[in-house]
Amino acid sequence: MAADTSDGESGYVEVAVNLSLRKAAQVAAVDALAHAATAAANGKGGSSSGGSPSGSQADTKATTDNQVKGEQPRDSKGKWTSPGEGDAPPGKSGEQKILDKKGQVKNTTSVSGDEGKSTPDYINKTQVGEIKTSKVVNDTKQMRIQRQAANDAGKDHVVDVGTNAKVSKSVEQKSTVVRHDEIGPSK
Repeated sequence: MAADTSDGESGYVEVAVNLSLRKAAQVAAVDALAHAATAAANGKGGSSSGGSPSGSQADTKATTDNQVKGEQPRDSKGKWTSPGEGDAPPGKSGEQKILDKKGQVKNTTSVSGDEGKSTPDYINKTQVGEIKTSKVVNDTKQMRIQRQAANDAGKDHVVDVGTNAKVSKSVEQKSTVVRHDEIGPSK
């Protein structure tokens, strides 16, 4: 391993470099195994040559296999995949459209209720608001916390949804639901 040197320091440096190189090799081996396992699970074999799909075709198959109907595309690990460079995750662009339309800025302050804490999308003098771009909007813990915080502050709890979103009766009755053409499901 490290040779004995006159200054005593370079031996330590050599050992540290050797350990770093070994760690990098281990990481590369684990990555290669994970890639091969993913390819095998998707029926592509361990190689991208020899007639199996490669490049964007393989990526498309993985996305299709892991995608729930009506949901954004996902990769083989279940994470959302961006259809283009610089695209925001699902909901973020629609959320920003509504914030801009309402003249609001994205809130980063959480509110508290009996069930815990939640961070509404916007808070102003009269409203605590949440923007939902999903197909279905239920009365979740998040909604209940925000509604309680709004009520405690004497404000209206507003839920902004797409025109075609299915909103639960509870949310319809307990919060102010505002529908927008710019967000949510197309049908």
